[in-house]
Order: sequence, then C-alpha cells, then structure tokens
Amino acid sequence: MLNKNRREKVLKIMDLVMIINSKSKNTVTINYYGAFESFDIKIYEKGYKNKSDDDYSMDMDLKKDNDLVLDSVIYLLTLLANK
Repeated sequence: MLNKNRREKVLKIMDLVMIINSKSKNTVTINYYGAFESFDIKIYEKGYKNKSDDDYSMDMDLKKDNDLVLDSVIYLLTLLANK
C-alpha cells in the first residue's frame, strides 16, 4: 500500500489531468494499475487523434521510483494546466 504522501501525489496528478482535459486542447491520458502500484501517462500537446504519437510518455512504478519523478510529473502537468 502506498504511503499517504505518495497517495496524495498520485491524486494530485489525476486531478491535474482532469483539469487539463476539461479546459485545453492538450489531451492527457493516465492509466492507474492499483494491483501493481503503477501508472502510465501520455501527453498529446496538439490533442489526441487516432493513432497519433504522444509528445510525452512515462511509465511509473510507485514501489520503485522516487518522489522526484512524481514531482516532475506534477510540475509538467501544472505547467500545462496553467496555459
């Protein structure tokens, strides 16, 4: 089980994804895999189109990756949310 700090960061990432998708042309997808404590995220800066390549992609293992990786994702998503 994730500790409280990591859970809060994952929830912040999901919140930012919903904000970005509701107000901008950037399309962000996130898949959370609770059984494996991991997620992947893809950003399509010009919007998602069928079979389009993502501009940014990351797979995150919440058991192995450190908090700096989560913080960098939060920072990037915050920039996109504030565009």
